[in-house]
Amino acid sequence: MSDDHTPRLGGAQQSGGRTPGLGGEAAISHVIEALHSEDDATRERAVLALEQIGGERALTILLEALTDANRTVVRRAVRALGRLGDARAVEPLMALWEDRHLHRDLIVAFGLLADPRPVARLLESRQPQAAWALERIAAAMHDADTQRRIAAWVLAQHNTIPPESWFAGQGRPIIAGLLHSDDPAVRLRAAHSLALLADQRGTDALVELVEAHSTQTTRFARQVLNEGTWALAMQGDPRLLDLLRRAVRERSVPLLNAVLGLPTHALTPLPLDRLRDLVPALVALLDDLPDYLRDSVAYLLRFIDTPEAHAAVDAYVDQKVRTLLVPYLRAAAPRQDADFISAFDHNLLERMLDAPAPLGYRDHPLMREHAFPMIVAWLEATSTLGTFADPDGHHHQLVRGLGPLGDPRALPFLRQILSGQSTHAPVDVALEAAAYLGGPEEIPLITPFLDDMGSFFYQQELAIDALLAIGERTGDPAVVAALVPLLNSEVRAGRSVRYLVAVVLGQIGHPAAVEPLLPLLADPDAHMVSLTATALGLIAQAAGPTDAVVGRVRAALAPLTADSRLTRHEGLYAVENRSLGDHVQDVLAAIEN
Repeated sequence: MSDDHTPRLGGAQQSGGRTPGLGGEAAISHVIEALHSEDDATRERAVLALEQIGGERALTILLEALTDANRTVVRRAVRALGRLGDARAVEPLMALWEDRHLHRDLIVAFGLLADPRPVARLLESRQPQAAWALERIAAAMHDADTQRRIAAWVLAQHNTIPPESWFAGQGRPIIAGLLHSDDPAVRLRAAHSLALLADQRGTDALVELVEAHSTQTTRFARQVLNEGTWALAMQGDPRLLDLLRRAVRERSVPLLNAVLGLPTHALTPLPLDRLRDLVPALVALLDDLPDYLRDSVAYLLRFIDTPEAHAAVDAYVDQKVRTLLVPYLRAAAPRQDADFISAFDHNLLERMLDAPAPLGYRDHPLMREHAFPMIVAWLEATSTLGTFADPDGHHHQLVRGLGPLGDPRALPFLRQILSGQSTHAPVDVALEAAAYLGGPEEIPLITPFLDDMGSFFYQQELAIDALLAIGERTGDPAVVAALVPLLNSEVRAGRSVRYLVAVVLGQIGHPAAVEPLLPLLADPDAHMVSLTATALGLIAQAAGPTDAVVGRVRAALAPLTADSRLTRHEGLYAVENRSLGDHVQDVLAAIEN
């Protein structure tokens, strides 16, 4: 909306018009007049104009605007003073801190001013934006003690330092200094942060912390063991295996719980074959540990390449299926009533279906013989009993379990759910199952869930995952056609969706994705360009050295090798800032090799 009395921003005063241009006494006088208007919107525009005009008089007038009766005018004045960057505004702004409604705006202003005087107030705040403001202040100051206080506050709020933080880069020595803090919780968080940043000082400190708390059962000790073993696993640090040896040797239940309780994918980056001599002790643990840890031991043994380890796992899985699951399923199979539903031991079956694939539960012939008919009977019973409909929601897990079984007889159930013809389970579990079982016929049923205006965002992600699995399994170009429109997503969490889709199209590796991806090499977001270059490189590698796709990709990427912008590359174990040009050169080298 325009206003004849609003200063025009830029240039000298315009002749022949009533609106003064930016600069000169006329502009300031006009804005002062506007600030005394009875109209709130006019005063708001005057504040915005003063921010653009800048200078000594603008500062004075904006300070006066802090007493305006309209809160929006005050909020705009606060932010405008921050953008002017004049340290004389700090004290007047600090005087407004008692008004909690202004905290968000004051935090932004303090961050822009980067002056140390508001630090004490910011450290009292629990607003997420305060971390950004405090980091800017820390970067601009030379007081090491205050910088350490700020770093400890950020750690307390986030538990670990975000990889894009100033402390993760130039301020990293401040975090390293906190490894010697008197507060053990601060030491843990600093070590955890550095380890996730692939800083050896962090992993060394974590090993020491875990060793010191390996036999303790206090709440803090459990936190040390859980966070420490997780971070060491993410780094692939083989010293975690030494800690496991110690736990087995000393029968340290806290440490065994921490290491063996890690997510299964966290164990595989470790050189597990180094544990060959530990196989007899691990096999003995299969009889001694609580049930929830036995599967973790079996999983660990599956990745130690010795006949004894493999035979022990096979015997463990076979015994569990024969003695626990099958007798129960045989007894329950004839019953399809409310008593059967309420008595059904869901947890046992769910744990076996959700167990990591290398354990082999889902591939056991007796599982396939008995589990699938049992799940089908359950679904039919919950459907025919109408309003009972499984109040505990266990049928959701059972529908999810159909996927890992890989039985094509499950497809009619999944199609009914995805098309809205069945209320057996919510669509998210059907989408998860479709990732295992889906084929070309399921693509049009999954595609509607890609529209995050018509579905929950997590369903959109599950739909993308399902199409990725179908695309890798079948190579159907219809998957590419379904995903490409999301590259231009501008709704809700659109940018993260664009990142995800670019990566997925690269993983599928179909040449039909090349032309839709090429325009994204001109995207202003360097991280988007980086992911697109990676995706194109994967497609080119899948195509083979003589394919025309390879030449097309090479020609498109070559101009980017001199791009000096930094982009964040997310690896499995660390986050590294590199120039876009360096990353593209690595992609081109991978294509050549």
